[in-house]
Amino acid sequence: MKFRFHILPMLILLILAAYFTISAAIFINKNQIVKAKITKVEFIEVSDSDSTDWYRLDMQILPANKTINNYYFETGLTDPEFKAGQIVELYYDEKDPLNSEIKNFWVQWGPSLLIVMILAFYILVMLVISIVINKKKKKSEGSMIVSE
Repeated sequence: MKFRFHILPMLILLILAAYFTISAAIFINKNQIVKAKITKVEFIEVSDSDSTDWYRLDMQILPANKTINNYYFETGLTDPEFKAGQIVELYYDEKDPLNSEIKNFWVQWGPSLLIVMILAFYILVMLVISIVINKKKKKSEGSMIVSE
């Protein structure tokens, strides 16, 4: 098995992981963490199986008394089950409050983590295949020597 054919896919996955990690780090560093009280919750259930459900939230930034209305949060893999009166941490963007994000590990770091896991699995599979091929080569070389 030629390793050089696997360098390009691994390089692409590595570049994607770096991109998503750097994007998340830049977003987190440019916004301040604030606490917000959810004042209104509307759960939007999507009947299409290809789409995910949404929450539409109105929030009040504490203690500044600023509000964010019509904030949409995609449930994705986990449903946080937001409730009115709940206090959440928020990466708050003062210039564009609707660009703020509720602090959630999977929202900020999920894409990077997923790509790194795919890359690690890819490397593991390539190593296993390489080991199996090398053992078969050694076994066939050994049997050729015995039969001569």
